[in-house]
Amino acid sequence: MAAKPAFRVAGARTVLGRSGITVCGTNHTATIKLKEDNLPLSRDFKETVQARVQRDPEFRHRPLQEGVECLLGGDIDTGNSLLRTYINATMGFSELGKLTKKQPKSLMRMLGPHGIPNARNLFDIIGCIQRHEGVQLGVAFRGAAQTPTHSAD
Repeated sequence: MAAKPAFRVAGARTVLGRSGITVCGTNHTATIKLKEDNLPLSRDFKETVQARVQRDPEFRHRPLQEGVECLLGGDIDTGNSLLRTYINATMGFSELGKLTKKQPKSLMRMLGPHGIPNARNLFDIIGCIQRHEGVQLGVAFRGAAQTPTHSAD
């Protein structure tokens, strides 16, 4: 039996297995399903993800959504890894560089294993991705959080 292919991405443990991509970071684990009967896993990882991204819009946006959720949850390493994976599989850093007016190598470093982009750069990157993709990310409250009541005195 052949071993499952594995690779490393920007500070998180990332594994391409039979059922999909799993990114394990400090506080989060995200799994993105890849397995389809007509999608051989013997292809190079980048080609496999890019092919799926081109034909499946839901799959295309999943790493972006998961990456932003990880960032909001404080898991910077996993969030950066997922954003980097998303960019590599979709627009590429050259295109993102043109949109952000930043050097592609600088963007790669920001989202790399030791990269910590400042808020302005991070929101600029996310904003450019949203405009490029024609999507809008939002924030939703989950759990037991309640809206405080104000009394009119």
